[in-house]
This record gives sequence, structure tokens and C-alpha cells, in this order.
Amino acid sequence: MTTNASTRAVKYGTNVVIGTMLFLVVLVALNFFATKSRTRIDLTLGKQYTISEASRRILTSLKDRVNVTVYATMKETPPDWTEQRNQLFDLLREYRLASGGKVQFTFKDPSADEKNAEEAQRKGIREQTMQKVGMDELSLKAGYLGFVVDYKGKTE
Repeated sequence: MTTNASTRAVKYGTNVVIGTMLFLVVLVALNFFATKSRTRIDLTLGKQYTISEASRRILTSLKDRVNVTVYATMKETPPDWTEQRNQLFDLLREYRLASGGKVQFTFKDPSADEKNAEEAQRKGIREQTMQKVGMDELSLKAGYLGFVVDYKGKTE
């Protein structure tokens, strides 16, 4: 009876180990393919992160290339600035996919490079004050968050 019980315990333990390993392999494979995927799934109730049909029609009908240059401070930004910058990056990536590559974008950090700061100023992007509010402090820092769109020789 002891041999039979120990045999069952070994089989059960082996099954648990094999099942766990298979689960981890599937999880890693799903993660790998998800990072390579060019689509996002918007699970918000109001489809907050979904491109509207009107925008999709405009993007698919573009005849020429649209270049978007984003001037954004990348380091040590308050959470709301970081979130806005990341949302802009995600939106531009969606626009690029929906337009079939006609929308191209680059991010430049004027805070880290004087040449980028001068270029941003020439194009009308001004330095702004970022506020970071903590539990017992308020700090102010200068930073950039703006973009310029070039299309058919016109800049906005």
C-alpha cells in the first residue's frame, strides 16, 4: 500500500511539474507574439483608445506622407506629462498603422539637446512649466511637450 501511494504521489508530482512547465511555455509564447503584434485591443467601455471611423477614412485616403515631429521632455517628468507623452506615442503608432505607413513620426528631447531646443523654438514649440505635486512639496521644472505636423510642404 505504501508503494502504491508513493507511486501515485510521484505521478501526481510529475504531472504538476509538467503542467506548470507547459503553462509557462504557453505564457512566454503568448507574450512573445503579443509584443510582435501590430494591433492593440481597446477594452475600455467607451472605446477611448480606438481611432474613429472618420479618422480611419482620412488616414487610409492620405496621398502623401505626413511627418510628425514631437518635441517632448523624456526624463524626470511628472506623471501626467509622462502619461500624455505615452498616449501621444501610442496614438501616432496607431495612425501610422491605419495609414499604411503614410504617417511617420519622430520624438526629439529639447531638454537633452540644445540643437533640438533651438529647432523646437523656431517651429513654435515653447518651453512650459511642469508641476510635480508631492505629499509635502511642489516642484516646478521647465519642459517641452508639443508637436509639429508637416504635410505637402505645409507645417502646422
